[in-house]
Amino acid sequence: MISAARMRGRTHDRCDDRILHRRFGPWRLAALADGAGSKPRGGTGASLALRSLARSLPPLLELLGEDRTEDLLLSQLEALGALLIDEIQSTVDRHRADTAPRGDYAATLLFALHHTGGFWLLGHLGDGVIGGIDRSWRPRLLSGPENGEFANETFFCTDRDAAERLRLSLHRDLGSVLLMSDGPATLFYRRTDGSVSPALRSLAIWQRKLGAQRLSGILRNNLRRHALPRTEDDCSLILLQPRRPLLPVPLGKSNPKPHKETA
Repeated sequence: MISAARMRGRTHDRCDDRILHRRFGPWRLAALADGAGSKPRGGTGASLALRSLARSLPPLLELLGEDRTEDLLLSQLEALGALLIDEIQSTVDRHRADTAPRGDYAATLLFALHHTGGFWLLGHLGDGVIGGIDRSWRPRLLSGPENGEFANETFFCTDRDAAERLRLSLHRDLGSVLLMSDGPATLFYRRTDGSVSPALRSLAIWQRKLGAQRLSGILRNNLRRHALPRTEDDCSLILLQPRRPLLPVPLGKSNPKPHKETA
């Protein structure tokens, strides 16, 4: 189940965030790339990063086979990260104008891969946040933002050290994963203690009870009403969860009211 929303920042001429989801074999992929607004081709760089990811991941994962996939992934995370970044940068190089530096296509990257065997592969480069819900329906921070010397600085797929900056991790016992660009992270992530909002739990429950398409509309409305007034950045969210929950969906205050379109 995948719900997604993407909106242009209120002071931006264009939206440089890109989102993508694909299914291949036992895997389901959700990915988000945030093109650098300060770069002339940031949005194009975000598109190229996601296109490269969707093209290169299936053959790389297929090489691992169905047996012991999780164990093999754990031992190959560093090599896998280097291959993914190399593919992204090669894709950018093939598409960029002759006089345009690679850095003009700067973009951050977040992705989540769910395997039917019940485990997740997460990837994160730059700012933005990855949050999740554990098997007890509790919200968890899975990967926080990485900034430079200043709060508004971060790292991109086009950087020379991008392969070292890309964080890959394997997880089990997750009921859902939420990818968010740095714009809506102001709603769901608290920098002071690195915690994520309990609202993640409500979104996961609402997606299961209302359906993925309906929740996409709710996400768009919440970005418009609550995220955009608090940030000038583009805002994007993707919520991914398997159709079969780890535990029964809890009842109570998080029950959705179908006539409401806000979280």
